[in-house]
Amino acid sequence: EDAVAADVGGIHEVVRQGETGYLVAPGDPDALARRIAQILSDGALWRRMAEAARRAAADYAWEPHLARLEGHLEEAAAEGRPKA
Repeated sequence: EDAVAADVGGIHEVVRQGETGYLVAPGDPDALARRIAQILSDGALWRRMAEAARRAAADYAWEPHLARLEGHLEEAAAEGRPKA
């Protein structure tokens, strides 16, 4: 689902500002509260962000990465040498 979070560490790689959620300055509880209220008061915004967040979460699923890795390993084994 969509998120409101403090912009610290690597969270900006997961929460896409205005698309999958909102990032606020660390230590600014008023900004945090405003963004949460904004999402809760606007059903269309909430639905749009929630859908975008679900799509973005698929980027972090293991299955597609694992399938790609298996494909590379199978290619390398078929060629009889490791790939760089």
